[in-house]
Amino acid sequence: MADGEVQQSIEKKMLDDNADTTIDGKLQSIPSASDMFIGYATIPGFVSWRNSERGSWYVQCIIKTFKECAEKDHLVDMMVKVNQGVALEFEASGHNKQVPSPIVRLTKKLYFRPGYFQR
Repeated sequence: MADGEVQQSIEKKMLDDNADTTIDGKLQSIPSASDMFIGYATIPGFVSWRNSERGSWYVQCIIKTFKECAEKDHLVDMMVKVNQGVALEFEASGHNKQVPSPIVRLTKKLYFRPGYFQR
């Protein structure tokens, strides 16, 4: 079985399994694969570039974006900015580029709100 077929098989199994949850006081069933965000640095089958001193382009862009936007933006909006940043701001010698490949299964917006809870 090829890697892609294995991944599809796992995803099908996860989507076939359901989990009960309470939403707005009401018991509902959602797929067990819900409420996940999987962030790949690049599209499967391609390379993820990195700078030998500053690290991967993807992680650099995540750190920069989260520092600038986490107080106001939710995760998916920030990751769109990460995709844009990696695709436009970075280039390896020979004009090599990359674009991240997130998988979003969130059912709600996810905010981090740094500094929201003060001790």
